[in-house]
This record gives sequence, structure tokens and C-alpha cells, in this order.
Amino acid sequence: MNFNSDKEHPIDYDAIIKEYSSLAYSICHQYKNAGLPLEDLQQEALLGLLDAAKGYNPTKGSKFSTYAIWHIKKRILAALTDEKKQSLQATSIDDIEIIALNNGSTDKSLDILNYYAHKDKRIRVINNKNIGVSKSRNIGIEEAKGEYIVFVDSDDFWRDHTGLNDLMIFSESINYPFDFIIFNYTRYFQKDNIFVDRPDFPYSLASEQPKQDKVKLLMNNKFIPAPPWGKLIRTGFLKRNEINFINKRSSEDIPWFINLLEKAVNFSVTNLRFHVYRKQVPGALTNSFSPSKYE
Repeated sequence: MNFNSDKEHPIDYDAIIKEYSSLAYSICHQYKNAGLPLEDLQQEALLGLLDAAKGYNPTKGSKFSTYAIWHIKKRILAALTDEKKQSLQATSIDDIEIIALNNGSTDKSLDILNYYAHKDKRIRVINNKNIGVSKSRNIGIEEAKGEYIVFVDSDDFWRDHTGLNDLMIFSESINYPFDFIIFNYTRYFQKDNIFVDRPDFPYSLASEQPKQDKVKLLMNNKFIPAPPWGKLIRTGFLKRNEINFINKRSSEDIPWFINLLEKAVNFSVTNLRFHVYRKQVPGALTNSFSPSKYE
């Protein structure tokens, strides 16, 4: 197989892809839960394979497969970095702590987290055995040192790098006591590459009125924002009232949110949207898009 490029003997890229594509695809699977669709990872891996073919010198003594692995991983990590520019790491606020909880992953997730933590001192990685999402979140609450907590699931992302700053400005404008703020979000249907904004909350939910009246408005709105993401919560309020997640395989957020409502003095709501809830994730319970559902 020719790796030396000249007019008489050009590099046979087709033969290289045919011979080494299985190697490239096997590396992709190590990063399949890192935030990019598998199809995008495969594309980056093939580009890395071609990069390797252009730079490989067989006289140096190394095998092409060994040389290619480095270039494939370099391409994938660069693509993941571009993806993270839309996420927490790109937020315009410097004075934050990003706690990344690795819950016993068996792929390359921990390596990726450590990679970003090395580049960004705001990131702190906590590695646990597979203890489940509830216990992991509880550890995050216990370890948090900031005034507020915002949860983000591993397959979601932030679309606007100023979103958190805008949310903090909104929090400073509230002229009544509150313990948490609910903010709106966008759904991203990954397979179809479609973004759908969740309908607006009633603006009356942001006004100064009794908590019980706001809860009724939420019920009438036919939407219960139970997931932990989509909320700015006072850290001291969570710790002082021991508002932790119960250890369940599913729906652990519902009793947690009920506890949050019961213990809060009051809460506010905003239609700021920077959190993106990723749908159509392989293995998820809801992974299809139906346009009629949003008419």
C-alpha cells in the first residue's frame, strides 16, 4: 500500500479507508457517550485516518495502525472540543465551579473529563464507581461550594454562552424572597437535527404572589418541570433542608421536585432558554419526533 505522495504514485486513499476503516470505527465506539452522534464521530475518525495517511513515513519504523490511532483520536477530541464550546465550558462567567461526576463509565468518558479539567481550572472531576444517578447528584450537592447550583445531564448542552450570565442578572432583578428559579429550555431531536422550543411559561409565574398560587398555575399549564436541570437553586437551601435524590432507577426527580416545592419559601420562573434537552438518544425511552405533537 502506497503512502508516499507524488505525481507518479499518489496516495491510494480508497485502499487505506478500506483497509483501516474498521480500526477507525472501533475507536469511535470508545467515545460514543461523549456528546457527539456516532455518525459524526465516524466522519471525524475517517478524516483522522486520511490525515495519518498524508503524514505517515514508513521509514520511521512505526506501524501505520499505531500512527493512525493518534491522528484519529486527535480529530475526535478536536470535534468534541468544538461541541463543548456550546456547553458549560463556554459560559461567559469565570467565577464558577463545574463539577463533572463520572458514574463508573466503562468507555473513555473519564479520559475526556480529565482532558477538559487539565485545560480549564474551573472543572473538577469526581470519579465514582457505578452508584447511580441519584447518589451521584447527591455527591454533587455535597461537594458544591458556590451560592447556586445548576444541574446538567451528560447528554444535554447549553446553546448560549451568555445564558447563565443572563439568568444571574434575572435573579438579581427579583424583589421578593425565593429559593430557586425555573428557566425554560429547547428540545433537540438529534436524529432529525430539529430544535423545538418548549412553549412559554405564563409570565404571571415570575410575579410576586404566594407560592401556592404559582403551583396551581403550573398544574394548569399541564407541565410539571420536575427534572433537576432547568433550575437555578440556592445551594444553602438544598443542604439546609437535606433535599436529596432518592435512589430509584427512574422518576427519581418527581419526589425530589415535590420536596423542593414544599420546602421553598417561593420560586420564580423565566422564559430564558439556553439549556438544550437532547432527544432521540440511542437507548432513551423517548427517541422519536412527531411534528403533530407540537402543533
